[in-house]
Amino acid sequence: MKFSAYRLVLLLAALLCVAGCRPSTHYVTVEGSVLGTTFRIKARTTLPADEIYTEVMALDEEMKHSMSIFDETSLLSRINRGESDSLDSHLIYNILAADSVSRLSDGMYDITVKPLVEAWGFAGKEGQKTPNIDSILPLVGYRKIRIEGNRLVKDDPRIQLDFNSIGKGYMVDLIARMLERNGSENYLVTIAGSGRCRGADIFCRQRVRTPGPPDDRFRVVGFPESFVANNRVFVEIFLHL
Repeated sequence: MKFSAYRLVLLLAALLCVAGCRPSTHYVTVEGSVLGTTFRIKARTTLPADEIYTEVMALDEEMKHSMSIFDETSLLSRINRGESDSLDSHLIYNILAADSVSRLSDGMYDITVKPLVEAWGFAGKEGQKTPNIDSILPLVGYRKIRIEGNRLVKDDPRIQLDFNSIGKGYMVDLIARMLERNGSENYLVTIAGSGRCRGADIFCRQRVRTPGPPDDRFRVVGFPESFVANNRVFVEIFLHL
């Protein structure tokens, strides 16, 4: 009887030791700027906030060097100018993702719209007073580009790509993957109007602007474990713990 009690005490001590040796998890909040806008992370993790921030800044630099249309030295800028046709993993992933959405939407979504975007005065360019749309449209069309190996093939060398509509959501996914690689199973990541949440103790609600009368233009959408990207209609996300 005494021996059994002794063994029980040893077992409890061993369990307490194992539990005490495990890294403790707690919720941390990290905020800052990426891709020219703001981001916010709320995650239950063993990582300290400053380490998460450093990881996010490294991803931000990587993304800008790859996909930015504002950085003249980025790979995408060089491709748009016809100086390169080489693709990295970020561009390949996003071209394929965009192509899938373009096909599903019958071309309503299209990453080859950069010439039109510039003609209308977006993306940091001064718009033309009377843009000649008919002369630009031949340079637009998702079917006019394709990937061969790690190269981008254009039907017309003047075709240009713009990933601003998809880049923030992609960055959200990259941050979420980083958190998951480090053991986080409960988190909320938002960049401007793109967000992703995961976790048994997290439920995200997003209030979005909808067409209609001013007094009835908001809807609340719930996401128990998913993500959403709302370009320019995002209002706020609530985190429920």
